[in-house]
Amino acid sequence: MNFIDLLRREATVRFGFYVCVAVVLALSDMTIVIIINHVLMQDDIATVPLWHIGVFALLVATRKYTQEHLIRVGGNEIMRIIHSVRVRIIDKVRRVDVKSMELTDQSSLLIGTIANVSSIGYLSFYVPLLFKCIIQILFLLIYIYFISATQFVVAAVAVMLIVLSFWEGTTKIQASMKEMQASDEAFLSTASEMMEGFKEVKMNRWRSDALVGDITEVSAANLRANSRLREDVLKDYGWSELLLACFIGALVFVEPKLIGTSTQTVMQVAVAALFIAGLTRDAITTGTEVIILNSVCGGLMGIEHAIDQLRSDEPAETPPLWSAFKTLEFRQITYDNIDALAKARFTVGPFDLTIKPGEIVFLTGSNGSGKSSVLRLIAGLYPPHRGDVLVDGHALKGDQFVQYRSLISCIFAEHYLFHKLYGFEVDPVRAKRLIGEMGLTGKTELVDGTFSTLALSSGQRTRIAMVAALLEDRPIYLFDEWAADQDPGFRHRFYREILPQLKAAGKAVIAITHDSEYFRDCDRLYDVQRGRLVEITRMAVGASL
Repeated sequence: MNFIDLLRREATVRFGFYVCVAVVLALSDMTIVIIINHVLMQDDIATVPLWHIGVFALLVATRKYTQEHLIRVGGNEIMRIIHSVRVRIIDKVRRVDVKSMELTDQSSLLIGTIANVSSIGYLSFYVPLLFKCIIQILFLLIYIYFISATQFVVAAVAVMLIVLSFWEGTTKIQASMKEMQASDEAFLSTASEMMEGFKEVKMNRWRSDALVGDITEVSAANLRANSRLREDVLKDYGWSELLLACFIGALVFVEPKLIGTSTQTVMQVAVAALFIAGLTRDAITTGTEVIILNSVCGGLMGIEHAIDQLRSDEPAETPPLWSAFKTLEFRQITYDNIDALAKARFTVGPFDLTIKPGEIVFLTGSNGSGKSSVLRLIAGLYPPHRGDVLVDGHALKGDQFVQYRSLISCIFAEHYLFHKLYGFEVDPVRAKRLIGEMGLTGKTELVDGTFSTLALSSGQRTRIAMVAALLEDRPIYLFDEWAADQDPGFRHRFYREILPQLKAAGKAVIAITHDSEYFRDCDRLYDVQRGRLVEITRMAVGASL
């Protein structure tokens, strides 16, 4: 079972602990049954000594405490395991190389992880309950054996039939659970399109109606899957209830007539049988939830396995990071860009490029020429298939790309803004000044390293990204058409103020741009043509202007 495999691999609490606590619970139940039977066998119940009541109360209190302790420790252990798996999955994800992640269905990966983990948190409560029910039933069966071997056989056969009936239904329950999980993920994925493509939805009523129709259909399929799961569980539970009733009837009515068991023995066994019946109902209910938990754990382990199949380009331990460089060289860099179907092939390079602190380099070129791929190669996000990247004359190998990337701050065309600035200490005075310089005073502020809001326009969000990049204060800055969504005033400030300030501070800047009127503001200009860099001389720049 997936759940058992997970426990075996991750658990820190020894199995013996659960056995000991469950045995204490079972002994408490068995002793309670013995006391009840002892009292019922008395001619006058009113004459029963008071110490019986004291012992009974002590046993009930012991039962309550041990049961709560078992559930608390077991539930906490399961949630600790899930926390460990969740953090491990996230750690593995961050070490996946960019190209592999770009070719992965990231939304399904995220939705699956969230859905599985949230379900496990709720279902973890039932595992220790099921375990204690099983131990208690076994001890009560042993108690019946010492009263009457014949009725022990009846009780044991009845419990086995209930277990077999329940197990027979688990196949359908597991199949229904997988169908329900798939429909849950399909609904979340389809519904998320409404929010992610909200502007496009608003622009086309027919598209909006079709999308809502699709979401409704997926939701209906989800409802049907849930109904089938509930129906399968109810059938399983119904058969188990019927067998329990037959079990009690056989002990009280059938067995005494066939064997001639005394009324006293039947009464003693009946009390234990009623306890077993209640525990069996609990075991069936919790067993169903544990089956669902097993399916959920299988989904989580499947996600981790899928991530393990992706290529990783980072070590488990963070290496010493770099903070400065003298020369950055790209020699005969070549990269074969392959799409998700491994069919389309676009080769970037070979190209050579040398960058030093205090230089500004512009990349321009037509759409589809490979500018963004070149920038990703410079950023170290795409490891070159051929050629060398040299920092201060030393060629980067393997894990050294992690150290190399620590030199760079990037703002991509499709950048992501974090609410919190991670990975460095923020100077609040400088942050406030930069927010003001970007014209964002009163629109957002940085409090304890966290932006008060990111609900801003596209151009304002790009300026927030610039604030974050400048606060990082890295030696190398990469910009992918940063000024494209800026008004003329901020576009001018980018080329005539921000870039010169970075140059004066000894920063190296590589920027993709189509703003030809500012081509003279760089030290070198390259036209990207089918993945190759063609340098444009200043004379050519002047002629084009």
